[in-house]
Amino acid sequence: MQWENLKVKVFTWNCAGNAPHSPQFDISNLILPPEESNIVPDIYVIGLQEMVKLNAKSVIKGKDKERVLMWEDIVVRSICRGHRYVCVSKKPMVGCLVMLFVKDE
Repeated sequence: MQWENLKVKVFTWNCAGNAPHSPQFDISNLILPPEESNIVPDIYVIGLQEMVKLNAKSVIKGKDKERVLMWEDIVVRSICRGHRYVCVSKKPMVGCLVMLFVKDE
């Protein structure tokens, strides 16, 4: 068996119940390492909280599903700059989302 060091980036963000301003919303400046850094994460663990306003109406209407797709698209576009990452797991919970991305090589 051979051991390999992996670089893991963990990021969490509270969306405060707000939807992205536009489909082109970009959070790469928050997630990606600085450009002068040659450290490229092998794994990203990304957690979002309060993707929808946490009230009975938004939970029952199912706005959570729409927001999961919007935020997942934004995250993928933000981290896939120069490297390709694959979402290997995502767990939506009421108002929250945890995603696990692995570098595809």
